Amino acid sequence: MLEFCLVGNAEFVICALLGFQGAQVAVGDYIARGGAVGIVRACCADGLDLYVVVDKLRANRELSAHSIEVHTAGSVREVWPADELVERAAWQRISLGTTVVVRM
Repeated sequence: MLEFCLVGNAEFVICALLGFQGAQVAVGDYIARGGAVGIVRACCADGLDLYVVVDKLRANRELSAHSIEVHTAGSVREVWPADELVERAAWQRISLGTTVVVRM
């Protein structure tokens, strides 16, 4: 596990893997938060509060009630609280920059 502590704040940790609510999220995973989909870029802990830094992806089109086509161009970096990540996602890259994500 990769960890860094900010100078003067030993309670803040950045890592590549985060375990919570019986699940694990790692850098590079696609995750969903409500209707949004993002790629995990970092996992963080600030004391007991857990977060993931994601590149929120731009939706191209909804394919079904559980799947969406997303594009990496125009992504926005955001911080999402881990307790709001209620959906895991599977994905398949269909072309350069375009991915189909299935929310589970």
